[in-house]
Amino acid sequence: LLHIVNAIKKINTDRRYFFLDIYTTTPLSKKMYTSLNVNGCSCIRGSIPQSQVFIEQKNSDILVFIESFENRIARLSFSTKITDYLSSNRCILAIGPKDISSIEYFTQQDSALVCTSPLEIETIFNELKDNPQLIELYAEKGYNCGIRNHSVEIIRDRMKNVLEIENI
Repeated sequence: LLHIVNAIKKINTDRRYFFLDIYTTTPLSKKMYTSLNVNGCSCIRGSIPQSQVFIEQKNSDILVFIESFENRIARLSFSTKITDYLSSNRCILAIGPKDISSIEYFTQQDSALVCTSPLEIETIFNELKDNPQLIELYAEKGYNCGIRNHSVEIIRDRMKNVLEIENI
């Protein structure tokens, strides 16, 4: 998050192009709170009920999905947040190491703008500033990926095929 806020600070020097709303249940130290809560760039909103999460997603232009560069525990996990994000019809910015399964998925499916290094974050934001149509393009790509791979019908058919094969 700090890399994102720093990139936004650099890009927003002459006018406000981006603003990051941070919703988190994670307790933050005073130093972290101050670093992430930057006037004109970002704001820590705290936690919100699940019923409001989808409303906030629909009101956002870009949803940020972050995997830690330090903690590699999630290397093989697949977060349900991914399918929520894909179904939102919003552009997804996925940030994390390239060998984490969620980042690999977004890359392989071309369903999100992907940064596999903190150094790429500012570059992506500059691309979005110069080509705002990328936001709509990646919203569509992500949504289509969700339909293609995660719709109820697709999953039902896959389960049916697996069960039929098991019964042979």
